[in-house]
Amino acid sequence: MSLVILSCSEERTANEAKLVESEKQIRIDIDDNTNIYTGTLLYHVDKATGNKYIVIHNDRNNFRHSINFYNIQTSELEISVPIYLDGRNEMYDTEGIAVLSLDSIIVANKNTLKYFLIDRDGNVTKVIDHGTDENGMVVLSSPIETFINKPLVIIDGKIFCMQFIPLTRWIDDRAYGNNFEFKDCAICAALDTATCALTYLPASYPKLYEKDNNVHGENCSRVYGNEKFIYGFLENDSIYVTDKSHDKLTAFYAGSRYEKNITDKGYPRNYDMNQAVLWGFKRPRYGNMVYDPHNNVYYRFVHFASNEIKEDEPSEISFCRKEFSIIILDAEFNIIGETRFPSGRYAPMLFFVNEEGLWLSENNYERTDMSEDLLVFRCLKFEKK
Repeated sequence: MSLVILSCSEERTANEAKLVESEKQIRIDIDDNTNIYTGTLLYHVDKATGNKYIVIHNDRNNFRHSINFYNIQTSELEISVPIYLDGRNEMYDTEGIAVLSLDSIIVANKNTLKYFLIDRDGNVTKVIDHGTDENGMVVLSSPIETFINKPLVIIDGKIFCMQFIPLTRWIDDRAYGNNFEFKDCAICAALDTATCALTYLPASYPKLYEKDNNVHGENCSRVYGNEKFIYGFLENDSIYVTDKSHDKLTAFYAGSRYEKNITDKGYPRNYDMNQAVLWGFKRPRYGNMVYDPHNNVYYRFVHFASNEIKEDEPSEISFCRKEFSIIILDAEFNIIGETRFPSGRYAPMLFFVNEEGLWLSENNYERTDMSEDLLVFRCLKFEKK
């Protein structure tokens, strides 16, 4: 792989772009069986009727999994697509969805290269399953959830699947999983939806950290816009850009003015799960990449370091975090602004973009007006002098 590094100016001007809170809200009554803190929340416009929907992949409910279409105009649950956990239309361990139409929905299997195509009744009409690679290893594909935003990308009948570091990392190194070189790990593969053939693309992972005895991660948000793929790792100041060929990655500086030098130093392996989660919430890190096609800009979320987070924080903290900012990049990946937001106002992991702006959920558990029966979004307007 060829890696090109470009350094864009960190200077900011008084005329920089910003996101401005508007008076516009969307308020939707949520039924009792839907968990608003979802791994995948989408905005969908039905081409046949023009109806606009907020779509929730309701996979965190212990009683019934479903894909729920809430009509924005009526604030009602209009369609609930069942996800069957057994039987002829069984779909187990689902993680992320893509809505092509109301009767054509792709549901991803967790971590593997298996996708179910279903209709509005939950009937499986097609299964795209690659299985294992030439070494007999399960191919670990990154999920298409919006929690760490990686929308499904299909070009010329091929799904562009972001890859995890292969399972071979554990061979001869069961303790640390360091048996790999970043340069040898493909960052993306193309899965043919007709034949299920898989082609690893040339670009490999950039070097994300120094391999040591600590626990590290390769979590990444990826979006597609202007015929470019943009990879934004959660603990890396740079973003990495390529076209559909993935012949090379070009690195652009896309760091925050508020949190400097966000890097992956890892955490001790003797941490238990609770310690590891708390460590992750207290550290600064980047969040989701989002493409705004209506303004032809990219947004990069930044979650600030916080010592306010306590051991007894509710699980909703993962959706709400604390103070954060949103970096704005133009079509050439120059930083043109960064807007800061206070703690306790938004749930920034729940968002969508439409022609009106970037919408952030106000379902932050610290708000006194918060209700789990009401999904609330505020519209942020992109402004540039």
